[in-house]
Amino acid sequence: MGTLYSLEKLIEWKLASIKESETSLQDLSTR
Repeated sequence: MGTLYSLEKLIEWKLASIKESETSLQDLSTR
């Protein structure tokens, strides 16, 4: 159970970082 929870958090963090990099790329392209 602990491993599954850690995996879920890792996936969430990965998705969040991907979204952040996508938005930063958009910011760079709009400038």
